[in-house]
Amino acid sequence: PRQSTLKEAYDAADSIVVGQVTECEDTDSRSAWTGGGSGCSFVSLEVLKHASPARDYGGMASTRECGLSLHAGTQYLLFLDNENRPLNYSAPLSGGGNLAKLAGGYLRSLRDFRDGASRELPEPWIAGRADDLCIISHRVGGHSITFVRSRADAPAWQERGWTRDTLDGRTVYRNRLSTGGPDLETESMEVIATEDYSRLTSDMQLLEVSIEDWQPAALRQTTLSIGPQVWPLGRTDTVFVHAGREISRLVAYQLFGDVTDDILSALLRPSDVVVSAKLVTDPNADPQVPEPAPTGNVAIRSGGGSPTRGFGGEEPPPAVLRFETRSTQLASAVEEYRACYDGP
Repeated sequence: PRQSTLKEAYDAADSIVVGQVTECEDTDSRSAWTGGGSGCSFVSLEVLKHASPARDYGGMASTRECGLSLHAGTQYLLFLDNENRPLNYSAPLSGGGNLAKLAGGYLRSLRDFRDGASRELPEPWIAGRADDLCIISHRVGGHSITFVRSRADAPAWQERGWTRDTLDGRTVYRNRLSTGGPDLETESMEVIATEDYSRLTSDMQLLEVSIEDWQPAALRQTTLSIGPQVWPLGRTDTVFVHAGREISRLVAYQLFGDVTDDILSALLRPSDVVVSAKLVTDPNADPQVPEPAPTGNVAIRSGGGSPTRGFGGEEPPPAVLRFETRSTQLASAVEEYRACYDGP
C-alpha cells in the first residue's frame, strides 16, 4: 500500500492530468516486472494541476515503471514530473481493483480542489468486496481505518477455537490456524487478542485501525475519537510462525459488534477523527483519554519522547502516535458498502 498522502503526491508533481492511451506499438511489455504495452500514444483529457510554464501533455509513453501498465483505451490519473514522466503515484482509472478505486477517489478530490469546491485534498474512503466480505476503508499514509461485514447471503462462520489466557498480567484470547501443511508446528498463524473473539459472529461488523508503528510494536493503549466521543480499542497480534520461530507479526486495533455501528454513524456527521496510541509502561494501567486535536486537513502526527528504555539500545519509540483525519468523502462509499452487505 502507498505510504504517501494525496497532498504529498500533489506537492511532488509538477503537473497532474487525466490521460488516455490511444494505441501501443507493442501490446505486451518485455519486462517481467511490468504489464501492458510500450510505444503507446496518449492524449490529455483533463488538467488537474498545470505545469509552470504550461506545456503539451500528449505524446508517447512506455511501460517502464513497476506498477504502471499501459493499455490502449484505458484512462490514467498521471502525476508527472517536469519532464512529463509519470511519478509512482500514477494509476489507472478503470478496473475493479483497489488501486483504480483509490485513483477515482483522488480524482474527485483533485477536481474539487481545482474548482474551488474544497480547500483541502482529503483521502478517499474506498468500498469494496472480498469474497463474502464487504469492506470500506480509509488510508492516510501508513495508517488506516477499515470496517468489515459479511454479506447477508454469506454462509455462517464455523466456530473457531479461542482459548483464554493471561499474558503480562492481561487477559488475552488465543487462536492458532494452520497456514499450510499438516504440521501446525512447522507453519502456523497465531492470533492473540484482548477482545473475546469467540463472541464474534458472521452478522457482526468489525472495525480495524492500523497505525504505522515501530517494529516490534510496543504495547500501547489506543483510542478512537470522533468529536467529543471516545472509544477504547482492543489490540490484536497476528503472529506468523515457521519451524517454531516467529517470522513476522502484524498489530491492529479492533472492535466488533453494535459499538462499531455507533462509530460509523458518528463518522457520517462530518467531524475530526483522531486515533491516539500511548505507550504503556504498566500493562494494568487504565487508558488515558486523549484530547482530540482540531485538524485543518488530513494529517499524520507523532510526538513526544518516551520514558521507557531498553529497546535493544536503540532510540525508544514515540510515547504517543496520533493519526488525525476527517470523515469527508464517506457518504457515497457508505452507500456502496451497505448495498454490498444488505444484498439485492
